[in-house]
Amino acid sequence: MGKESKRLVLGAASMACLLIVVSLCIALLALKDSPFLSWRSQIPNWRGNDDAREVDEVTEERDAVKDLLRRLVIGEERNLLEVGGFACHFDLHTEMCLSAKPVRISNGGLTVHVLSNGSQFKRSVRPYARRDDERMMKPVTPVQILHGDAANLPPCNFRHSFPVVIFSTAVTGNTFHEFSEIIIPLFLTCRHFRSQLKFVTTDCNSSWIQKYSRILNRLSDFEALNLDDGSVHCFPGAVVGLRYHDNLALNTSDVPAGYSMHEFRQFLRESYNVKIKNVNEIKKLQKPVMILISRNHTRKFLNENGVMELARELGFQVVRAGLDTMSNLELLAKMVGSCNILAGVHGAGLTNEIFLPDGAVVLQVVPLGLHWASTNYFDIPATAMNLHYLEYKIEPKESSLSEVYGPDDPVIVDPASIFAKGYLAAKAVYVDGQNVKINLDRFKDTLEEAMRLVRHFMTSDLAMCYSATDYGEGVEAPGARSSIDRAFAYRGFALYRPSPIEGRAISIMGNQIPNWRGNSDAGEVGEVTEERDGLKDLLRRLVRGEERNQLQAGGFTCHFDLHTEMCLSAKPVWISNGGLTVHVRSDGSRFKRLVRPYARREDEGAMKLVTPVQVLHGDAADLPACNFTHSTPAVIFSTGVTGNAFHEFSEIIIPLFLTCRHFRSQLKFVTTDHNALWIQKYSRILNRLSDYEVLNLGDGSVHCFPGAVVGLRYHGNLALNTSDIPGGHSMREFRQFLRESYNLKTKNVQEFEKLQKLVLILISRTASRKFLNEDAIVELAQGLGFQVVTAGPSMMSNLELFAKTVGSCSVFIGVHGAGLANEIFLPDGAVVVQVVLLGLEWASSNYFEIPATAMDVRYLEYKIEPQESSLAEVYGLDHPVVVDPLSVFAKGYPAVRAVYVDGQNVTINLDRFKGTLEEAMRLVGQSTT
Repeated sequence: MGKESKRLVLGAASMACLLIVVSLCIALLALKDSPFLSWRSQIPNWRGNDDAREVDEVTEERDAVKDLLRRLVIGEERNLLEVGGFACHFDLHTEMCLSAKPVRISNGGLTVHVLSNGSQFKRSVRPYARRDDERMMKPVTPVQILHGDAANLPPCNFRHSFPVVIFSTAVTGNTFHEFSEIIIPLFLTCRHFRSQLKFVTTDCNSSWIQKYSRILNRLSDFEALNLDDGSVHCFPGAVVGLRYHDNLALNTSDVPAGYSMHEFRQFLRESYNVKIKNVNEIKKLQKPVMILISRNHTRKFLNENGVMELARELGFQVVRAGLDTMSNLELLAKMVGSCNILAGVHGAGLTNEIFLPDGAVVLQVVPLGLHWASTNYFDIPATAMNLHYLEYKIEPKESSLSEVYGPDDPVIVDPASIFAKGYLAAKAVYVDGQNVKINLDRFKDTLEEAMRLVRHFMTSDLAMCYSATDYGEGVEAPGARSSIDRAFAYRGFALYRPSPIEGRAISIMGNQIPNWRGNSDAGEVGEVTEERDGLKDLLRRLVRGEERNQLQAGGFTCHFDLHTEMCLSAKPVWISNGGLTVHVRSDGSRFKRLVRPYARREDEGAMKLVTPVQVLHGDAADLPACNFTHSTPAVIFSTGVTGNAFHEFSEIIIPLFLTCRHFRSQLKFVTTDHNALWIQKYSRILNRLSDYEVLNLGDGSVHCFPGAVVGLRYHGNLALNTSDIPGGHSMREFRQFLRESYNLKTKNVQEFEKLQKLVLILISRTASRKFLNEDAIVELAQGLGFQVVTAGPSMMSNLELFAKTVGSCSVFIGVHGAGLANEIFLPDGAVVVQVVLLGLEWASSNYFEIPATAMDVRYLEYKIEPQESSLAEVYGLDHPVVVDPLSVFAKGYPAVRAVYVDGQNVTINLDRFKGTLEEAMRLVGQSTT
């Protein structure tokens, strides 16, 4: 019996050993494919003694670090990193330095030593993303970066095999600032390292690290380091400081590009194990849950119990969240992640909207004097989070300030005069000195609107509508993340796809509204109201703040900014005069406004080609009779500025996508300055954005629509930013939309057959900025192993064919010009190489480099030297045109265009360019994420 027991023990031990060996083998195999494996062997000395590895292995490791760091900079800064292994970036918000060379960190993380072959020098970096606010930066201790030779480097006490990220935790205690200026910047800076990095905190705050431990543990596989013991720690590279986009914002086109609020919120759900992604998943039979943020000091509800009682009477299950609840972030994340509505007075607690499920409602009570902060801190971010945003602006008598100062004091009637005294004066009055007593009768309307929005998603099988109808069971519809998109689905779009027959009713609009002057014999008033509410839900996504309030209350609003002129009508409109006159019924006085429906308002040269649209407000007697009645809203835009692919995509195509995508093709386009050739060129895109033919209303007839958008939203050059209005759209989504529009099969270069030659497309220009030795460039590329396709104007004029050509290549090369806009069709992981001419550095970076990063495309540039430019022959190497382009820019754009844009060609130095082509071949297929 004893022997048998012994055998059993030995057998169990043998089996355990076998399992351990198998597990180790699996782990080693997993490591084999990791891009970070090469860092696991420590670099022993960094002063030249390298007895543990070959030189080329060390080079490969440093290249791996460099590839990760280069995503954090662009332009000249990226070139510095590429060439010298070190670069710094300073902007309004950020102080950041990157080292792809080994570093030694001493003095508690406050001194970073970098080996330099040149002179010794130092620079100071404050590693907190709020450089613009000196008051907040005071507690941030600067980090000294010392560049010196090997003799000045301190010896290593501890060696690490992963790069380090250094940031400050000095400014903590406010959730809004913690997320905006530390947590989101950490995500932006570190996510692409795939947890293979180490954090070093300065101004170390252990309670803050504990509070956010779940997030930090997902961004790094290692404990955060506090280096206060006086030891020296050595790393293969470093990031000092963090990237920042905006208040609670991740913009896909900003550096580092490609990240969105949608992705960050999913990261948070995974970090805190929040199961509910969409309010549809909340049990339908239970009461909607409303969390009310309860403040104890300033900006508190003075009649909080009354507010809660009102909400319960309307059918909400109310949860009061006080300081105790909100101090436990893990518990709060789960609570907020399973509720329908988060409500509170403007303050840091509303930052927790970031944990709400998609389709939920955030309700902000806006006190006196805090309208700008309310819009920018919580309204704008909510849109990018796929949330419904509502606000309740208090009246003066609802503020405690009325009792303190009286109704006629400047504090009440002229807050701008208080802000003119400085932030501290405004903070003392409006932030620290104000409470609110809600008018329950007024607030009831806001809560009822919140309930209406919630009920849309709790009483319908929305996910079923999408998955079972159009996309196959269990598959979420593309772009179905937006709560307002789902409102459209609820109205019937996913259940019924109408044929593109003029005048046919679609389900959201129900029966046609026959007259719009008051006679409604086709439906009950309630049905008409519901239809208009459905349209209003779609239009409200295009505005925010006061403009959204105007749309909500009066059914009409306009938005004007640096780039955009746009008006929205959720009321019926009559369109006449070839689309150039829009009539809107008004119960008040008659007035008109002009809108130029092209997204380039700041460029008067371009806008001269755009005919203004008149929007006329009048009573029923002023309205013309309808010749044609349509049951879907109209979107009016100009095709007057065409012929340049870059501007066509930046100022018409992408703005059309941003403005119209959430309408799910149920709208009609009306073009002014009608250009039939342009419409034919982009017909595949237009046909995916609308189920109907583009209307040219040049026949003098009057067309009537249930609503209208005049003008288009614009984000930037070839840009879609998830946090900008209308929120939620990204370049990645737009590129997938293009692939589907043009039937492009290849999404990533890794899908190409590995044995075939890499395809390189060379843009061949025939007028200005052309390659003067193009044949030699082709021969060089072929000699390096590329299959070269030369794309001239005739090939590029056929957009459908050219999209397929670009969508199946690995490297896309051209001199700065509109042809490079076709980088938008490249597969993920491809490489775009821009040849940058004299005087065109800024345009090259802003027009094509920054967008390329957001496209998941590798970007390289070849900056020509003066002798490679034809301008050197024309003017001589010492002429201001060559050595001082700024002096030419000082003469104005026409002078610049004549010299650098229209008057310059290039003869490439093949020896220099060979290095760029070899780098392109190396990068092909490496994921940019």
